[in-house]
Amino acid sequence: MTKRIKVIRSLRVVNDLTARGHRIISVEPCRKSPKYTCFIFEDTPALQKALAHTFQR
Repeated sequence: MTKRIKVIRSLRVVNDLTARGHRIISVEPCRKSPKYTCFIFEDTPALQKALAHTFQR
């Protein structure tokens, strides 16, 4: 079974997600813009809920 992933580039969003207990799977340079860093999370319903909460602010 393949895990679904979510790629986040915003450090503010990453900090909010990790503060809520979500773990970063991997950190990689962004392929489209190498000056950015991509943070990889497992895409779960809980992560989607946390992202919705983050963007409601």
